[in-house]
Amino acid sequence: MKNILHADCGSILVEAAIILPVLLLLVLGGLDLGLGMVASLRLNFAVEAASRCGAIGATPCPDQGSTAQYAAQAAGVPVDAFTVTKVACGILVSASYQFQPTILPAFNLSATACYPTAPVTS
Repeated sequence: MKNILHADCGSILVEAAIILPVLLLLVLGGLDLGLGMVASLRLNFAVEAASRCGAIGATPCPDQGSTAQYAAQAAGVPVDAFTVTKVACGILVSASYQFQPTILPAFNLSATACYPTAPVTS
């Protein structure tokens, strides 16, 4: 007769039940971090492109509202995340956006870019 204390019939199931949640948390957390990094890169690209577009007076960016709309479309975030101002350095576009990952807690992303405007010559 086999001793019940030395039986190992369900040991693999118990080990999997212990390891699987930790492994899933690591994998999904890594995926969330990767998506957050992509969102940060898109936000940086959008503010740089929008400030450049506004500074050169390109067709999609004739005014500050259109420049913010251009940035929002490039980044894929709401337009109210962007502010466009004309300052001494040129056209300043800044953005602040709260990224909502699946597993990790929400965190803020921000980016700022200033592109110089060409001096007006007559």
